[in-house]
Amino acid sequence: MKMNLDQVLIELTARSRQLKPIQDKYELFARATGTMETPGLCSKPQRVGRGELQDVGAYNFNNGTLAFVDKCLDIYIGRNSAETIKALTDAGYVEGNMYVPHSNDCGRGREKLLS
Repeated sequence: MKMNLDQVLIELTARSRQLKPIQDKYELFARATGTMETPGLCSKPQRVGRGELQDVGAYNFNNGTLAFVDKCLDIYIGRNSAETIKALTDAGYVEGNMYVPHSNDCGRGREKLLS
């Protein structure tokens, strides 16, 4: 399989952070990449893009929503709780400083994705 430079960098970043599979990933989190969100009260809806390379293996939270970037640069969101944070830290994720999609709409977008 031929990999481009971006794929190599992503894989090396994920390996250096020793990321493991996330326990109950699809029960606790929903993929936000590619979904539409309204990032503020007076904002127009916009598509959630992919995560940044420096955010692979990191999570952050805002207004009750937790987000993380996996080794495919996909952003996942879930509810900010002890259970979700434990699932991420057990898999090697660390708290970072990244944008948290679906965190400024009173939880409507998050709950829709998680249902």
